[in-house]
Amino acid sequence: MENKHNPYQTPTTVELEIDVGDSRQSSRTRRLGAAFIDGLVMLAIVMPIQWKAGVFDGYPTIQSQGYGETLMWTAVGFGILLLLNGYLLATRAQTIGKAALGIKIVTLDGSNAGFGRIVLRRMLPLTLTASIPIIGGFVSLIDSLFIFRKNKRCVHDLIAGTRVVHA
Repeated sequence: MENKHNPYQTPTTVELEIDVGDSRQSSRTRRLGAAFIDGLVMLAIVMPIQWKAGVFDGYPTIQSQGYGETLMWTAVGFGILLLLNGYLLATRAQTIGKAALGIKIVTLDGSNAGFGRIVLRRMLPLTLTASIPIIGGFVSLIDSLFIFRKNKRCVHDLIAGTRVVHA
């Protein structure tokens, strides 16, 4: 009697893969729109603070910042991001932009992602990585380009075990 199970055969399914036909899955356009709204809100708050702090003195020939100053502005920006979105993230798994466009962050089982997961696993690692000179920009670009995969999950979604769905 022949055993049909071949332990060396490539698996035919992947258990953690999300069904790309899921009607709850957010579109790339909504995710981009939410990121755009969040970026505009941050820009409207951070730019005046930086202007007042003299970051733009000498424009258009602004001197490049040292790494310490870059880290300081990363921390300030992250703090402002948490002040603006903390309540929404903790209670609804949304940022201002996501709430405006009716999408939210969930775990792979579909439950709302917790505040700690969102902040410590989804936002913080790539925020810190993005502040590294030269490679930070490439990491951010790669993270964004991952949205064009079938399951529409970016690197930050993979790290945190999350996905974005219609609220």
